[in-house]
Amino acid sequence: MIAAAGMASALIAIAPASASAGTTVSTPNLDFGSVPVGTQSPSLPVTLTETCTSISCLVSFIPDQFAPVVSATSGFTQTNSCPTTLLGMLGLPQSCTIDVSFVPLVGGPISGLLSTGTGGPTVSLAGNGTPPQTLNGVKRRKCKKHKHRGAHSSKKRCRKR
Repeated sequence: MIAAAGMASALIAIAPASASAGTTVSTPNLDFGSVPVGTQSPSLPVTLTETCTSISCLVSFIPDQFAPVVSATSGFTQTNSCPTTLLGMLGLPQSCTIDVSFVPLVGGPISGLLSTGTGGPTVSLAGNGTPPQTLNGVKRRKCKKHKHRGAHSSKKRCRKR
C-alpha cells in the first residue's frame, strides 16, 4: 500500500499540462461550399474533447488536461464555449463547442485553419467566395396584355423567356 502511494506521487509529477493523445476534434475538415462575397455563412459546429488516455489518468485518476486557445485564419470566424482548461477524467471526458463561420472577402476558393491551441488538434477549413447576387443579369418574366372578348376585356399572360 505504501509503495502504491509513493508510485502515485511520482506519476503526479509527470502529469502532462499540454495536449494529450486524448485531445480530439469531431471533424478534421469543414467545407462551407459557395458563399457570396461579404456574406456570412451559417455556422458549423466542431466539438473539442479531452478524454483520459495518459497513464497518470488511468492509474492515479489525475485528469488529463488541455488549455484551449481557439483561433481561425482570415476569412473564417469562430465563437466557442470552451473553458480555460478542459479536464479529461476516467470515464468523464469534457467537451466544448466551437462554431465556425465563413465570410469571404474575395471571390474564389479560400482555405484556412482552425487551431485549438498549442499541441492541440486542428481543423482544415475551405470555402468558395462567389460574386454577390445582383438584379442585373437575372432573367425576368415578360408579361404582355392580350385582349379577350367577354367579361374580361384584358388579361395579362406571362411566359418564360
